[in-house]
Amino acid sequence: MTRSPLKAIRAHCVDCSGQSRAEVRLCAVKNCPLFPFRMGRNPNRKRTGGRTVVDPVTRDESHVEKGVPAPGTRFLADRGDANG
Repeated sequence: MTRSPLKAIRAHCVDCSGQSRAEVRLCAVKNCPLFPFRMGRNPNRKRTGGRTVVDPVTRDESHVEKGVPAPGTRFLADRGDANG
């Protein structure tokens, strides 16, 4: 089975990190030529995913990437309530 180059890089990084995907994210080897690609994404490619959000106060539109909270959204940790 052939892998895409990004999937092969990701697999290499997981192997290099002792089979720990969490360690890949925390990788400290910044001078590695594969470092920017370690998460299985090409940082040089424009992302088209996401959504457009309109600020209710200024009516300005902004593009929000997937996984990034919309303006005004609070995380559980922001409330100071760690248990929910």
